[in-house]
Amino acid sequence: MNQDLPFDEDTAPSRVSTGDLPAPPEIRELVTETYERYRHEDSGAVADYIPALAEASPDLFGIAVVNPWGLSYEVGDIATRFSIQSV
Repeated sequence: MNQDLPFDEDTAPSRVSTGDLPAPPEIRELVTETYERYRHEDSGAVADYIPALAEASPDLFGIAVVNPWGLSYEVGDIATRFSIQSV
């Protein structure tokens, strides 16, 4: 079990690969709650071995989720363009 998670992995229902996605209002709530929980996290360092990552501001944070029907849920610095590496 991961001690840092805000839920008990053994008893919480899985949200991954079950084919049973939350309803849109719950997705919006989960995205917002997750953003609020981690928006002030500042541990770690910006990777500097890839130039596009070295230029990234560690002060920016956003979450964008798109469901299988094309509905999107965004919060935070979602208008900022950034490089995605090793996702």
